Amino acid sequence: MKRQRRCLAGLVAIGLALAGCGGGEAGSGGAAGVAGPPDTDGALRFAWTIPAQPLDPHTPVSSVAQSPYIFPIYDRLTQLVGGPTLEPMLATEWSFSPDGQQVTFVLRDDVTFHDGTVLDADAVKVSLDRARNIDQVKVRQALNYAIDREGLDEAILDGQRTPQAQPLTSVYEGHLETPPVEYTHDPEKARRLLTEAGPPGGFEMSLLVGSGLSPQDKMAPVLQAQLGEVGVRVAIGSFDPV
Repeated sequence: MKRQRRCLAGLVAIGLALAGCGGGEAGSGGAAGVAGPPDTDGALRFAWTIPAQPLDPHTPVSSVAQSPYIFPIYDRLTQLVGGPTLEPMLATEWSFSPDGQQVTFVLRDDVTFHDGTVLDADAVKVSLDRARNIDQVKVRQALNYAIDREGLDEAILDGQRTPQAQPLTSVYEGHLETPPVEYTHDPEKARRLLTEAGPPGGFEMSLLVGSGLSPQDKMAPVLQAQLGEVGVRVAIGSFDPV
């Protein structure tokens, strides 16, 4: 039976990881060119120069460091295969609403979790909800208004980038040419949204940056200062990216 679930379009290409595995061609395991089901008692060995990071797909320390470890473990709604075009994985098809704010996924009906539980729309919703770092809409909006993207680009990136306020660049399916909200640098609006959302006095959050990783190491203190202006206290932490 086909299941459908609407969710925010901005989450499409994040490719939310679900610990699903099952039959069928999309997302099936096994060696290339070998027919039959995968050997669930076998061992997968490969060499990688970066040590294993935590295997929680919703709290990535580094996508570069983590993806080689979590991609063989978790399936996603969609996947990128050799280019910017989204391909099916757990979802067989999807369509966007006219305003671009919703997307409807049709899920495969032959997927189960490792314990035999059937993957359905409710399971997808649980994963999507868990992946949202900040649940309060007004808080997310405030953070977007607090950041001066153009200033960051000019001061640190020498004007070589095109600032944007959505997850997907123009080369990816799902990018909105005319997004419903244009996030400009507006600290006053950010403070007002935080006041409406609470709690009083702002809040604290952490920002992890790879040691010596440029330009992230230069951007972090600037983001810390910009968010601090609107009442968000950012603690910068570091980790060894290699």
